[in-house]
Amino acid sequence: MDDLHKQNDRDYNNFVKDIVQARKKGSLFCFTGAGTSISQGFPNWNEYVEGLIEYWSYRLEDIVNDPRTKLFKVKASDRKFLQWLKKASYSKERKIDLVHEVISEYSQCTDLQDTLAVKGKYIHKYEQSVFIDTEPMLKENKILNELVNLRPIFITTNYDDQIEQACKRILQFTPTVYSSISNYHGEALNTDDVLHLHGMPKSKEKDFISSSQSYLRMYNDPNEYKEQINKLFSTIESPLLILKLSNSLCKDE
Repeated sequence: MDDLHKQNDRDYNNFVKDIVQARKKGSLFCFTGAGTSISQGFPNWNEYVEGLIEYWSYRLEDIVNDPRTKLFKVKASDRKFLQWLKKASYSKERKIDLVHEVISEYSQCTDLQDTLAVKGKYIHKYEQSVFIDTEPMLKENKILNELVNLRPIFITTNYDDQIEQACKRILQFTPTVYSSISNYHGEALNTDDVLHLHGMPKSKEKDFISSSQSYLRMYNDPNEYKEQINKLFSTIESPLLILKLSNSLCKDE
């Protein structure tokens, strides 16, 4: 048992040394997922998808009230479909696809540019409300406070802006924020920069990763996203150290 404790102490001390060295080189990354925000009352993956369906079950009127759209009333069949979808056995990402299809249908206008504008306005309205416009249950996130003090480069799949808020509180400045991978163009990232790998609610639809189609587009196909990620790490001086914390365990995959 004493040998085990000694080994654990050595491993811990080496880990601390690695963090310090990477921090000095500007090559310390912190990769955070949904688990880091749950303590503040933000939804986990299951809650997010259920909330998305519930929201649009009763908010399709917001779209049809736009004078540019072709539809003037919400169809009862669409409400029933969304209520059924909550209990359906589809993957969460597939459910998001289907919600987006309903939003797209209601966004149809006579003019194509109007259609794109209306869809762009509403497609992530729920996410904006939940992840940005809602006051968290806890204003401070102790985990993020500690991570911010390490002064890493942040990469996150979270849609919220709590890393940025922690930087403002702890470091007294607003970090450089890349709201999606498309906003990154190969430049060297600096300490405290925040890159939202899956986008944020106000990102373009193609840059917001939540549906099965968007996951396939980002991770399965040869694409610009992978090229950008390769560029990102190619600008970093060795040794590269990535701390990965608290991804949500509620995703189907």
